[in-house]
Amino acid sequence: MIAVTSIASVGAIPGCGFTQPGVLLLVLPWVVLCVLLWHRRPEATLLVSSASWLGEVPPTWRTRLRAAPEACRCAAGCALIVALAGPASEIDQDLRRDAIDIVFALDLSGSMVAVDMSQEEILAYQQIHGTEPPNRMVLARDTLRDVVAERRGDRLGLVVFARSAFVQFPLTLDTATMLHMIDQLDLGVIDPAGTAIGNAIALSVRTLLDASSASRTIILITDGKATGGNIAPLEAARIAADEGIRVDTILIGRDGPTLVPAGRSLRDGRSVYQLQHFPIDPALLEVISGMTGGRSYHVERADELARDLHRVLDDLERTRVEDQGTRRTTPHPGPWPLLTLLMLLLEAWLRQGPLRRYPA
Repeated sequence: MIAVTSIASVGAIPGCGFTQPGVLLLVLPWVVLCVLLWHRRPEATLLVSSASWLGEVPPTWRTRLRAAPEACRCAAGCALIVALAGPASEIDQDLRRDAIDIVFALDLSGSMVAVDMSQEEILAYQQIHGTEPPNRMVLARDTLRDVVAERRGDRLGLVVFARSAFVQFPLTLDTATMLHMIDQLDLGVIDPAGTAIGNAIALSVRTLLDASSASRTIILITDGKATGGNIAPLEAARIAADEGIRVDTILIGRDGPTLVPAGRSLRDGRSVYQLQHFPIDPALLEVISGMTGGRSYHVERADELARDLHRVLDDLERTRVEDQGTRRTTPHPGPWPLLTLLMLLLEAWLRQGPLRRYPA
């Protein structure tokens, strides 16, 4: 009984199993029945005056194989029982994906209202499209949305910052929900009076601390100089470096005056733009990226952001992130039905051919 129980437990072995393992318990009764029928088979008799001379006759191959038909029938029954137990292949699926853990840190400070166009370009845009040209925040939001939509399989998070920093979305594979959250971004959701770069990096680091990927990256998108916040940018960068987290920086805008909305024209209702200076600090961003093994990019126009953002993503090391694993069971009858048929055919051939008994 121990042997049969071990056969029935094969379904617990990784890589193989049965859909109906209990059927295997029929193997032992079947083998016992075959043995009993063999011992109770009728024997042919022949009356002779003396059988002493038979001891000198050597056994022939027919006598040696006399149990072969019964053995074939027993084997056919065992193969049939195994086939009825439903052999199946069990495959562990890890659902592994080539992926990286990325937190985007997006600047929503007041300077993101700037439009990186000349007065002539703004006027032409208003006349052609009938709307106002997109500012830095709108272009950054739309670019980020396009990038997130392409990053299927990567775990992404989003931190927004201005005077302070907040986690807009933790690390997730749910890009659909994240895209919806990005669409809701707008200036004014955070106090715009400041650019807390240090807080943004520190909060992004905390978001990545429990990430399972070997490649953890912060992509910082800003257009200003570090002002506000209670964490120094270089101190936050040092923490990121200690944790093995890479920080890539993208600076939007050129140094010098840029155009920002300053009310509407009474004549046609269109926005009127005036020059305003927002200081930038590319040297700081280069130091931050250098301390953490990242790269620093500077685009003078927000509409060029997509180019450098894709450069950052293409440069990132690919790694593996393991999602929830599953086990899939696939029915696999194997050779058992064919073996049953072959054993029955072999039994019939032996009984009607080489081992046929006379009279039948």
